[in-house]
Amino acid sequence: MPGSHEPHFRRLFACLLALPRRYREAIVEHNRRHPEDPFLEQPGPTFSLCRPRLATGAAANTTMQDIIDVLIDNRILPTWIDHGYTYGLNYINFNIANPTYRELLDTIDNERHA
Repeated sequence: MPGSHEPHFRRLFACLLALPRRYREAIVEHNRRHPEDPFLEQPGPTFSLCRPRLATGAAANTTMQDIIDVLIDNRILPTWIDHGYTYGLNYINFNIANPTYRELLDTIDNERHA
């Protein structure tokens, strides 16, 4: 999507939602790498979210890890990500026939089944 990183970010976010436990595993890895700064969920009931800052031209290189980092930096609750599983699954099912995204979505779908 020329001129916009939003569709790519949303696509990767939907793929993350379709992968059960991926975010929780990333939190465990974050805590292992940063024992002095472990992941803590936002306590609520009011939540604060910061938008990701992506450099112009770098958006096409956004990875699943970038999406995970944004979620961890915002201290997003794992239950919120778990709750989005159906959306992620429907996103894959609806878009998998698109040849532009077929390779990515096949990879995600195979990982989901594993």
